[in-house]
Amino acid sequence: MDAEWWDPKKNPLIFMNACRVQYIRTVIQQELLANSNNSSNSKNSLPFQGLKALDIGCGGGLLSESLARLGAATTGIDPSARLLAAAVRHSQADPRTRSIVYQETTAEALVETIDADTDTRFDVVCLLEVVEHASDVPSLLQAAAALLKPSGLLFVSTLNRTVSSHVLAIIGAEYVMGYLPVGTHNWNQFRSPDEIAQLVWQEGQLVPVVARSGGGGMGQHTPMGMVLTEPPVGGRWKWKLDPTDTSVNWIGAYRKASVAAV
Repeated sequence: MDAEWWDPKKNPLIFMNACRVQYIRTVIQQELLANSNNSSNSKNSLPFQGLKALDIGCGGGLLSESLARLGAATTGIDPSARLLAAAVRHSQADPRTRSIVYQETTAEALVETIDADTDTRFDVVCLLEVVEHASDVPSLLQAAAALLKPSGLLFVSTLNRTVSSHVLAIIGAEYVMGYLPVGTHNWNQFRSPDEIAQLVWQEGQLVPVVARSGGGGMGQHTPMGMVLTEPPVGGRWKWKLDPTDTSVNWIGAYRKASVAAV
């Protein structure tokens, strides 16, 4: 999909991205920046300034560019050289995204370059629409956790393994409407919020982030669904966050322990 990555008629993630970024921004502002200078102005155009962010499985750079525009020092990694080439080309069109560092590698390989005694890890790691394509999910989540600083945040979005997801994401999107290439998804690789919560704890001692009482914004950080508000007519997808429906697409946040458990 390298030639079509930034075509909104070909890549449904372009329309979903606003929901993903809304969730990520709210959680980061309330969980990482609540006591920093960045939180003093909710309309700050660079609210992530001072944060290091990693986009695992960045593809053509969709989320990486959003993180960079919000001020994060962003690194995007992907094993596909063709997708990374598309990401680099697109990032050069905006001065705010030219500083993104793209690397052709995997999360597991990147861990091997991290020095535990230096500040080479990340405040934020994103693993969005990647889990359902991974051949070894525990290994991937273990690497993602290792790449986080203590108290850092991991964001995961994927597809739930339900009848609804099979009908909409595979039969509908791939076979009926042709929005995605046939074979893009394997239903058996979809994961529920509970399954991911268990795996991130087992593999990296990460726990789900839950909103503090009295918090603003969305009102909660527990896994939220990303649902279509109407059928995608003419290739336009309208998404919204929905705390009551995680039956198809969902996104969640997880915090790394500040110190290793004994």
